[in-house]
Amino acid sequence: MLLVLGLITSFALFAQEEPPVENEPEPMPEAPTRNFRIGVRTGGALSTVGQGNFINPSLLFGLTGGINARYKFGKIHDDHPEAYRFGYEAQLNFAYKGSNFKNQNTQYNKISFFYGDLSMYGILKIDKEGYVKLLAGPYAGYLINSSVYIKPQVTQDTTALRLKDMDYGYGIGLEFKTRPIGFQVIVKQGLRNLNDGMNALKYPNIMPAFTGGRVRNFSVEIVLSF
Repeated sequence: MLLVLGLITSFALFAQEEPPVENEPEPMPEAPTRNFRIGVRTGGALSTVGQGNFINPSLLFGLTGGINARYKFGKIHDDHPEAYRFGYEAQLNFAYKGSNFKNQNTQYNKISFFYGDLSMYGILKIDKEGYVKLLAGPYAGYLINSSVYIKPQVTQDTTALRLKDMDYGYGIGLEFKTRPIGFQVIVKQGLRNLNDGMNALKYPNIMPAFTGGRVRNFSVEIVLSF
C-alpha cells in the first residue's frame, strides 16, 4: 500500500514540474471583419464598338477605376486571407470607352464614351491557396458624355450623338491576388444596342455615313486592385 501511494505521489510531482509546451500554435478564431473589405481599383481598358453603325473600327485605350466592396464566405484567417472558396464583389467604376477608326481626313477617327457603371461579380477560387480567382457577373452603365473626333482636328466635334443612356451586359475575367495588391483582367460585352437614331439622315455632315446599325460596347479591363 505504501508503495502504491509513493508511485502516485511521484507521478503527481512529475506532472507539476513538467515545463509547458512552447510555441504551440493556437487556432485563429473567425472574425466577421475579415470577411468584408472595401478597396480601390485603377487601370486602363481597350474598347471598341465593333462593326455595325460605324466603319473601320479599331481598339481605343482609355482609363478606368473606382471602388469595390468584397464579401468572402466562410472562415477567413490572417495566415491565409485569400483561401476562401466563394465570394461576391460590387464595383462602382468610371470608364472611358468607344473606338478608334481607320478613316481618312475630314472623316471621324475616334468616338469616345464616358460611363459610370456598376458591376456585380461572383467570385470562385481556382487554385488551392486562392491566388487565382474567376470573376463573372452582370454590369449596368450610364452614359455621362459622348464625343466624336474628326481628322485632322485634335479637338472634339460638338455634335451630340444619339445614344441610349443606359447600357447593360456581362463581364468575365481572372484575378491574380497577393497581399495587398490584386491584378484583374476582365472582358466586358455589352448586350444592348445603344443606337438611338444615329444614321445618315440625322448626321449628313459626318463621314463615312452612319448606317443605322448596332452600337454595342466591348472592352477588356486591365486593372490593379488594392
